[in-house]
Amino acid sequence: MSIMVHDPGLAVGDSLVGTSTDDILAKLTPAAAALFTKIQNATPAQINWPATPARAHGAEIAACSSFLKTTSLARALGVATIPEYANTAPGPTDIVTLESTALSKAGFIDCGAEVSASARAGFYLLLNNAAVVDRIAASLGPDSQEHVGKLSNQVGAEKTVSNCSSTQTACDLWFTLGDDAIFVSSTSSDSTAIAKAIIDQAR
Repeated sequence: MSIMVHDPGLAVGDSLVGTSTDDILAKLTPAAAALFTKIQNATPAQINWPATPARAHGAEIAACSSFLKTTSLARALGVATIPEYANTAPGPTDIVTLESTALSKAGFIDCGAEVSASARAGFYLLLNNAAVVDRIAASLGPDSQEHVGKLSNQVGAEKTVSNCSSTQTACDLWFTLGDDAIFVSSTSSDSTAIAKAIIDQAR
């Protein structure tokens, strides 16, 4: 259970403008009281976080490396080295989020590696889901920020959908590789370079 505070002014720099701390606490008090009452009256079984079995340790790391070795990822991003992919499967003491549960149930594999203390490169593997990219490409309208294209070494019906450009390298990029779909995260320092490196390793 949680309490969320909606702050519509945060995105434009006017976070809670004109609102005092007392005003905020006064509005939070009823929600907090209801939350604590629920917890107080709950049974131990109700507040025990459900046991969620994690995938075998290292299983998704092997899959990530099979698509792109971290040495090739480092080369694509122009850095000396990158640590091995982190195991993102929730452990027994981790908080299991809706996102992590949905990705796991869908069979998607999150491949993330720290480039530096402040930068992370990553991609998602959607095995046997090339049709996902086809559906995204088919749904684009004339005013869409994304565009359909093809990267070097893509063959046949393989395609790319992205909002990448020469001035926007940290971007969202979907592409197909055989029967698989791959999504390169916008937090990557160069999404197109990562996608090309994955395709080059496969070819």
